[in-house]
Amino acid sequence: MMNRRDDDVFEIEVDISLVYRDAFQACYNDFTVKYVEALIERAGGNIATAARLAGMDRSNFRKVVAVAKSIRAGEEGRLTKSAPRAKASGE
Repeated sequence: MMNRRDDDVFEIEVDISLVYRDAFQACYNDFTVKYVEALIERAGGNIATAARLAGMDRSNFRKVVAVAKSIRAGEEGRLTKSAPRAKASGE
């Protein structure tokens, strides 16, 4: 695990006027975009390094990047049962 830096933390706003599912989806979308952008910036634009920082293989991280790009483009991200997962310790 890396040492935590001050810029390792970001905030997500929660709109409590929304029903739970919509508020959760909005938080998921915000988190996905911010997390991906922060990792890619930290990795100097290198996707393989950003994937490693996320604990994911490059192909799955690219899927998350694609979701973040679609959210940025105004499309809704989707929560699915097959969303990429971080590697478990020891993999």
